[in-house]
Amino acid sequence: MKLRDYQVKARNQVSAKLRLFGICYLAGEPRTGKTFVALEASRGFKTLFITKKSVIDDIEQQVIAAHHDDCKVINYESLHRVNVREYEFLILDEAHVLGQFPIAAKKTKALKQSITNQNILLLSGTPSPESYSQLFHQLWVTNRGPWTRFRNFYQFAHQYVNIKKVFVGAGMQVNDYSDGKPEILNDFAQYKVEMTQQQAGFDGEVIEKIHKLPMDPKCLVIYKALERDRVVDDYVADSGAKLMSLFHQLASGTAIDSVRIVNTISNYKAKYIDKHFKDRKIAIFYCYVEEGKMLERYFKDRITRSAQTFNDSSDLIFISQVVSGREGTNLSTADDLIFLNIGYSATSYFQARARSQSIKGGDKLLHWIFSIEGIESDIYETVKEKEPYTLKHFRKHYPEQNKKATKSKGLFGY
Repeated sequence: MKLRDYQVKARNQVSAKLRLFGICYLAGEPRTGKTFVALEASRGFKTLFITKKSVIDDIEQQVIAAHHDDCKVINYESLHRVNVREYEFLILDEAHVLGQFPIAAKKTKALKQSITNQNILLLSGTPSPESYSQLFHQLWVTNRGPWTRFRNFYQFAHQYVNIKKVFVGAGMQVNDYSDGKPEILNDFAQYKVEMTQQQAGFDGEVIEKIHKLPMDPKCLVIYKALERDRVVDDYVADSGAKLMSLFHQLASGTAIDSVRIVNTISNYKAKYIDKHFKDRKIAIFYCYVEEGKMLERYFKDRITRSAQTFNDSSDLIFISQVVSGREGTNLSTADDLIFLNIGYSATSYFQARARSQSIKGGDKLLHWIFSIEGIESDIYETVKEKEPYTLKHFRKHYPEQNKKATKSKGLFGY
């Protein structure tokens, strides 16, 4: 695999920062070829490439194509199976998954304890998609960088975050650490190398289209009863969070009841997709496990969950849960990306929407399938602004969402 000119430039910049700092953050926009740049930068070193489980096969194919003969690929959850200290060069793929705050994730803590003096290259297309505060633990894990004087996030936050008080359930107040100050980016900049789609010469863009459908009456009657009474039959929304979740599920035809039974109530969105995209090569993202099962039941043997199988085929439909497929998945042969539902995360929005892009692939169409009555449009407008959709946003549209659940006769009069 020969690097393009913009990738050679990025590789050289990465190598220079590694020599200077021992770490570098390659912030490359989706589909710009970060993986090959990372593999070239690590050539000659015994390398451990740490990524998400769902993309291991794809990364291993890229390792073979790059002729990197001393690179092992593993997922974050399997780090306990290897001796990280045996490796000279660590590549931390999709590094934003390490950015949880204020408490570091378990995998982040475990990785930090395994790191000694290796060269470390972090990769992500979205280093801080929802808050600058997400950058702290990504660099903290390396034991290097601009904030080593802080033992933990809380010490860091007192200097670098506008700490606010927010109300949670039952009137309790907690600290909100999401408003990171611009000084975080200033400190981060010296460790960062950027790769953009413009530099890569992408000849197209993602064009989004919103399809709004009337919610299936079977879903809508439950939706309205929950909105009014907070309880109907086995569906109970005795808190704002539960009401938000049930609204989100019902909008795409599924719901989990109070005894944890998962139900498909309607496949109306699948029928719409089948009718309007019949002659197109499509990939569908969904949010809930039951949505995926519903798609499998509806489309049957036309479904694949393998991006490679999809790209090699002419008539298969690729499906994936948004979180599983939003990063590192190549769907460049798709005519259209379709979102059955929309996740609460801004990361999911910005990463998943680029899965079908390629350098000379032209414009790509992305379709959102929203119900007219549901909350999907509200979520969409929020995550586009690089904010996660939370109960705070839900309350703006449903100010009485904490109303106590009352008895209902149910849908069938009992």
